[in-house]
Amino acid sequence: MRHPDEFCGGSRLVQCTGWIGKGLCYNVAAMLYHFETAEELSKLKVEFIRTDLDVALTFAQIALQTDKREKAIRNQRNARKGYDAVLQFMGAASLTRFEQENITKSLALLKSALLSLGESF
Repeated sequence: MRHPDEFCGGSRLVQCTGWIGKGLCYNVAAMLYHFETAEELSKLKVEFIRTDLDVALTFAQIALQTDKREKAIRNQRNARKGYDAVLQFMGAASLTRFEQENITKSLALLKSALLSLGESF
């Protein structure tokens, strides 16, 4: 199916690399230009941070609970990537005080788990 110009016309700053349908592009950067308001984009960033943090915490728990060395190493590595990504994206998001507090608490839990797994900061 052909990519419709009304979703990512030539006036966009980022060129789409493909079209999924219903206005969704493969290129995440191009997708960001489709949001109607900065508020909508900000909410999406916060949701992304929360989701990434939840996934990283899950990876850390799996790494802590498994008896299989390879599985522990793989999940520890994924948890650390999530931790680093959350730190990076927090600077780009407009967080409310409540969101900041909750994310900071979860980050502390993740960091503690990572320290238990042997990570250094």
